[in-house]
Amino acid sequence: MDEDIYTHRPTMLLGTVDKFAQIVRKAASSALFGVGTPMQPQLILQDELHLISGPLGTLTGLYEAAIDTILSANGSRPKIVGSTATIRRAQEQVRALFNRGACQFPPPGLDSNDSGFAVVDESGPGRSYVGVSTAGRSAKFTLQAVSASLLGAASDALSAEERDPYWTLLTYFNSLRELGGALVLMQDDVVATMELLATRRAASVRSLSEIEELTSRRSQADIRDMLARLEVRSELPGAIDAVLATNMVSVGVDIPRLGLMLVNGQPKTMAEYIQATSRVGRGDVAGLVISVLNNAKPRDRSHFETFSTWHSSLYRFVEATSATPFASRARDRALHAVLVAVVRHLVPGMLVHPRWSEDGIDHARRLISELVARASQVDPDEPDVEDELNRCLDAWIRRAPSTYWKHAKSNDSALMQSAEESAALRAAGKPEGHCWATPNSMRSVEPATPYRLVNGLRKDNVTA
Repeated sequence: MDEDIYTHRPTMLLGTVDKFAQIVRKAASSALFGVGTPMQPQLILQDELHLISGPLGTLTGLYEAAIDTILSANGSRPKIVGSTATIRRAQEQVRALFNRGACQFPPPGLDSNDSGFAVVDESGPGRSYVGVSTAGRSAKFTLQAVSASLLGAASDALSAEERDPYWTLLTYFNSLRELGGALVLMQDDVVATMELLATRRAASVRSLSEIEELTSRRSQADIRDMLARLEVRSELPGAIDAVLATNMVSVGVDIPRLGLMLVNGQPKTMAEYIQATSRVGRGDVAGLVISVLNNAKPRDRSHFETFSTWHSSLYRFVEATSATPFASRARDRALHAVLVAVVRHLVPGMLVHPRWSEDGIDHARRLISELVARASQVDPDEPDVEDELNRCLDAWIRRAPSTYWKHAKSNDSALMQSAEESAALRAAGKPEGHCWATPNSMRSVEPATPYRLVNGLRKDNVTA
């Protein structure tokens, strides 16, 4: 797919920020920038801007310095439009990521129910939030009891026309550990409790045959198939009974038929809570969100005690995001990658081979001045950017590498190597060499750990 895009440059390109790392590695990516042509990209749309924060936002802001410099080579900076629903201190985040000021469009008006993009219809169905405390019971008991009650009620307390939006229970968990324990509960305790409740109601027992998981442990193909299955109505075969999900559900799950969600514990941020719970009630029926709050956790208990108060003004409690692209540890990891990116794509003759000429070195010094100016505007408290960039350039000139990227079966001197390979060598106690460890992704880089299961421990040739 990537090679096809480089060969046949599209009019509109959709991608994720993880791909930014490839502009350092792949010379073919220069086709997307159109340097020296009248077809340089001039409009960038950034959806879900609030997600570009923290460690991901820090590295993204660092690579944005390279991309903005390349796309501004013709003297015109591209326009950037960001879209988000849950953000605070957007001015600071936009400055850190894009080195630009920000204005809100449309500007705030006189009527809070008319945003310019949508009008609130107060006569239509909304979304109801219900808080449940675990006081007097364990968290697991409360979770399975509430789940069983919701699943059973969708089957016997609603008519055939009403039950479809509430047939599938979408359950949100803050961690994979909690989700793993709940999967066992769904297959065992929840079924037993549903039988007990059905006996008391003199109703038929609902069977749970379709319990799915929506987490990072599933492949992209599995997730795509599951989203399609979530649209299957309750009266049809294959309808999903329950979905156990992590924060993957908070973005991109736009299925109108979903109307029921259970939140197990208060999410870490208010933005995450708003985004996750807005997955239900997006259709023509009212959404119902049940928050099971752990009484043993002070934060959960506080949210339960003031449940109505803070739900009446959710957006007031959205936390500010953070991105520090020129912080020292971020520079250690990827500042050299920014230098390599701008040099490869902007200095004539440097795209394929990292061989310097006098004119090329002078051009690189000017590019460093542009990067330093950007760093001083984004974060004036980080004065070491210029020295580090010049040291990187001097080391590059001194080493005189013959190729940009280190390949396993090549003896050529290289400028860079995969950060994953470097981490694996370091973990094994082997020398990493002089090649710069360069990320292939915006995410954290850890060495792979092979392991083997054995039947028992051995000591002195005797099975323990």
